Amino acid sequence: MGLERKLSAEDQQVVRAWLGGLSSACEEIYASLCRLADADEFPGRARLIGHCIRELRVGLLAIFVGEQTERVDYLAELRAIGKKMEAEGSTTDPTANTKVPNTTPATIGPDSARMLQDLIGKSEAKTASLVHQMAEMLRQIRLESGGPVSNLKTIAADFKAVTETHRIAHSRETDTELIDEAFVARLAAFEGYLHNFATARRFVARLETLDDILDEANRPAS
Repeated sequence: MGLERKLSAEDQQVVRAWLGGLSSACEEIYASLCRLADADEFPGRARLIGHCIRELRVGLLAIFVGEQTERVDYLAELRAIGKKMEAEGSTTDPTANTKVPNTTPATIGPDSARMLQDLIGKSEAKTASLVHQMAEMLRQIRLESGGPVSNLKTIAADFKAVTETHRIAHSRETDTELIDEAFVARLAAFEGYLHNFATARRFVARLETLDDILDEANRPAS
């Protein structure tokens, strides 16, 4: 059976129409997500949905903020650190007495330590940059709709957390292990964000229409 969905079929069409106005590729990816979520169980469904969520995030950021070309190659960086540690004669001592359980004390050279610190700095900068980019995307969506632009970083941080599906997309676990209440809640939250984005302009337009009607009703007769 299909997964529990937050959005009705009508709401899904609203999202598709909005995405289609931005990018045909984004609309296709969302259509794929919908078909995957509504389909009967089959192996790999969770991973494919995880890929769809990530690709939609990448696509929306590219549209509203621009293509992000600078990437951190963590595997290459870690390999380089490993080689440097070996060259510097870094050591580990599993038998050392440590007050921290399940840890192995290690001694590393100054260059290895510097490379590790640099990698941690790159990772933290990337996270901060991504939240900033998402906040900018939200600002543009809200400006287009005439809505407020406050609390964007808080919302952006939550949107980032909802769309962090790399672990799911590349998991070695089965669908039975991956698709739980948290997975369904993540999908619901993601679709909720998309629908809010899609209806932001429409909501403001409805408010403006209502204001016009109230103004007309309250205007003194001439």
